Amino acid sequence: MAGASGPENNYILDGVNTTDPAFGGSGANLPFEFVQEVEIKTGAYGAEYGKATGGIFNVITKSGSNEFHGDIFGYGTTKGLVRSVNNFPFTGSAANGFSETDIGGDIGGPIMKDKLWFFGAFNPQRRSNFFLTQTFHAPVENKVTIPFYAGKITWALNGKNTLTGSTFGDYTKAEGFLATYSLANVLTNVNGFGDNVDAFLGTQESGGQNYAIRLNSTIRNNFIAEFSGGLHFQRNNVIPNGVAQPLILDNFAVLRNGSVLTPVQTGVDFQNVANANGVVNTTGQIDFVDGRGGSLQRNFSRGPGFGLYTAQDRNRYEFNAHMQNIAGKHTIKWGFEWFTNNASCVLAPGHRQVRRPRPVRSTLSLEDRDVPAGRGRSPRRRSGTR
Repeated sequence: MAGASGPENNYILDGVNTTDPAFGGSGANLPFEFVQEVEIKTGAYGAEYGKATGGIFNVITKSGSNEFHGDIFGYGTTKGLVRSVNNFPFTGSAANGFSETDIGGDIGGPIMKDKLWFFGAFNPQRRSNFFLTQTFHAPVENKVTIPFYAGKITWALNGKNTLTGSTFGDYTKAEGFLATYSLANVLTNVNGFGDNVDAFLGTQESGGQNYAIRLNSTIRNNFIAEFSGGLHFQRNNVIPNGVAQPLILDNFAVLRNGSVLTPVQTGVDFQNVANANGVVNTTGQIDFVDGRGGSLQRNFSRGPGFGLYTAQDRNRYEFNAHMQNIAGKHTIKWGFEWFTNNASCVLAPGHRQVRRPRPVRSTLSLEDRDVPAGRGRSPRRRSGTR
């Protein structure tokens, strides 16, 4: 947007800043059936907007009125309607179709006519993704569930003041083979190429919930004000199936006659040995594979260990006061904003990731690294006012 990348934009839903507090980008999702209005600002936006070097995405959900209105909708796709895979990547799993159901409904109307209105919506989505693993092309799958919801109450306190409260959520859970999720940015073993399928199975939890409250007031005919507050709660948790064993990942492997050859361990260790110039050697153990008649493959996982357990919270709390005065032909805008971002990451103790490259018929030279046992917590906290 305006020459900027996704993390440089600002994403606002019902007055709540839902930009990811940790890494930028959109931190919440909402079905289009819940949306009443979308406003996109690409530049030269007003003083009340900020925290972006790209664009502003401002989304407003539907509201109730003096008449009852509602929708029921449903969409679906079966695996038979999706073509099968024809081309396989050299590394990584290959998508092999999906099936999806997307049903929901919404309703809005009066609680007290001309005084109090409501809106509510619910949209559960379920999707099954099918894959073929790297090299062996074994079938695997995962299941994704998202119970989208939204609710809003609008209260006309009097002719000059309107109070609005809203909430929406997108709790997302993916269970099974996790090759297509953000783990790909952290691990290299989510390709299905290994001797134990448990090394690629787990649960990832993302999304969260949001709350907003807003008071719109006409203080005088030429003086209006908006006071708002918001809470944004977001998670990103990785819960592997195999946590009792370490992950052992070979950068290279030799495949012959449908099976991976076992490396020969020589027992020769060059770890922490200084050379003639006093430089400490971090080569590690030297192993080899007689790969004659085989083919070179990448990223082979041995053992059921997943390698990483992560619990992340990415939350924001904010309060805003926006004023607008009209003086003759001039409009003066002023206000105050306060927000605090909290992002934390907790790693499970005692897990170990060992990386050993295995080229065809060659001696090896990479260190085996262990992650020390213990809990690591890396919080990030940012506060600011404008």
